Amino acid sequence: MQGKDLEEVIQSLRIFNKILVTGPQRSGTTIAAQIIAADSAMPCVDEKEYGWRSASCQRKLYRGKAPYLMYLVTPIRVIKYLHWPLHQKVLIPHYCDLSYASLSSHPRWIKPVQRSAFNAKQTA
Repeated sequence: MQGKDLEEVIQSLRIFNKILVTGPQRSGTTIAAQIIAADSAMPCVDEKEYGWRSASCQRKLYRGKAPYLMYLVTPIRVIKYLHWPLHQKVLIPHYCDLSYASLSSHPRWIKPVQRSAFNAKQTA
């Protein structure tokens, strides 16, 4: 999926006073949210402050929206990647797909080799 460049996204978001950054696990949403918040002078509120669900609970949300066998055996991150363009994107009037690769030019970006021992959701 080809997304917009980070600078283009930052410019297009300036008209909003709240921004929701969402995506499957391990897709860069935590660092993307932190970068967007920093460049937009907005606070970054982590999902943990609102309560987040385990993969097994999240899997139940997709029951009936994915083929039955796929729902049972496919990793939740794959189901989410497939679900976004088919079911969620069409419901959001001002969605924006951000290019993951464009994050690498930001000063907050840490190269993969330097973060190989990072924990989940760790960005620095």
